Amino acid sequence: MRQSVIVLLVLATVVPLAGGCRRDYFYRAERPEAEVEPVARLERSDDGSRVVARLRLTNPNDRELRLLRLSYAMTIPNVGTFELEQNPPVHLPAWGEQTIDLPAAFADPDGQAAERSWQVSGRITYEYEGEFRRLMTEAGLPVASMRFSGQGEPADEQRDEEDAESARHGPPALREGG
Repeated sequence: MRQSVIVLLVLATVVPLAGGCRRDYFYRAERPEAEVEPVARLERSDDGSRVVARLRLTNPNDRELRLLRLSYAMTIPNVGTFELEQNPPVHLPAWGEQTIDLPAAFADPDGQAAERSWQVSGRITYEYEGEFRRLMTEAGLPVASMRFSGQGEPADEQRDEEDAESARHGPPALREGG
């Protein structure tokens, strides 16, 4: 048994080297940096409010990262908790930045959702492109993930109307740059 393990370790090292692997065969991506920006109200009806927080992601790597899954929960005390999980079509460019809107809807007859303290927490699952990552994915090995969180008091100012209007269409809206 021990010999088998040693043989597998030697093969795992020698085969890629013999195949002329490049430095990126063993590339290990650093996790992106995440910052949650304040919650703002987008819409209000007699029965509820739709609010949005923004997640700003920064890629410290020299290659693109692809987001595979995004899940988050937004909690507003005395109003409720909203949870969402999805597969966003988001790629973080090398050394780049993307902003993702995290919308939430609450039953809120008093219209207080955007005027209360808030908390957002979630998880991002991502991968980088490359032969080694592809082999790991095919072998069923897990991809990288990270948690993010943020909290705060009500925003002093609501987002300008143009920004709010563009964020209303499609959960979550992807913003280029920042």
